[in-house]
Amino acid sequence: MAKQTTLNIPNLEQVVDEKGMLTRIWQTVFRYLQNTLDPLGVEKTFIIENNKASATNIDGLIFDSSKVSQIFIDYVIQRITSSTELVESGVLRAVYLPTSLTWSLVTVGTTGPSVSGVAFTIDATGRIKYTSTNVAGTPVTSTLSIRARTLSGKNFL
Repeated sequence: MAKQTTLNIPNLEQVVDEKGMLTRIWQTVFRYLQNTLDPLGVEKTFIIENNKASATNIDGLIFDSSKVSQIFIDYVIQRITSSTELVESGVLRAVYLPTSLTWSLVTVGTTGPSVSGVAFTIDATGRIKYTSTNVAGTPVTSTLSIRARTLSGKNFL
């Protein structure tokens, strides 16, 4: 059974000291909140470039295998032009394989409602990349919105 942790908010304690810095107790509160909320992920949006044949980095989507064992990425891709409407949503799962020092990336379930022409890969450093097909027409929007959630799951035997 998982251990439950209770956070007692020190609402009667001073928030900042005489130097204008957070007091130690409030630093502890904010660290706890950050450590609790970080794995839930924050929505980020990126521009998807048209017709990218070589794998292109997605800024900020790199994961440290010494801290993360598994990643779930909820995503929606919108590639809309004057003549085409491609919208795809799905879930990617990346798992670190410590024996081979590599990451495995798979799509969970069926994506849709369209096939966007965007493919994802992950390299040995934990960086997520994409390629994209050519979409005809005048671009209206070409975005990738994601929310990444992580599990540390580290075993230190």
